[in-house]
Amino acid sequence: MVDKLSDIVWLINPEQDSLQMLVTRLEEYATDMAAIKNIQVRISVPEKIVEINLPVESRRNIYLFCKEAINNAVKYSNATLLELTVGEVNGKLEFSVSDNGKGFDAVMVRRGNGLENMQKRADEIGAKLILQSKENEGASVSLQCKIT
Repeated sequence: MVDKLSDIVWLINPEQDSLQMLVTRLEEYATDMAAIKNIQVRISVPEKIVEINLPVESRRNIYLFCKEAINNAVKYSNATLLELTVGEVNGKLEFSVSDNGKGFDAVMVRRGNGLENMQKRADEIGAKLILQSKENEGASVSLQCKIT
């Protein structure tokens, strides 16, 4: 409950609207979660995009999307490495959470609450959800959204 309240306060604070602040918050979350299973975390964000400001609704959905992806990777992947990558692809921001874990068959995976929630978050901001995985080759969940 305290964590959820902390997220709400952070998300509505206009001083937290830069991409850099979002990445910092996600890095803290990923590091805390990954430590539970001894997973290394790597963050990659090009300097040229860290000062982009995000509208509160985009920031909220991107943050919750990434949290869900991080949770799923920690919970199910049996990975030793979790990567959060932010970049620009064809004029869009791409947030990607990937791991080097056991992977899964992306076609046959049961779309539980986690994947459904991520799709809903993508839809709410007009973004695209990209799910890539092969058994024994890790997984990657990405969100591509317009730069505003």
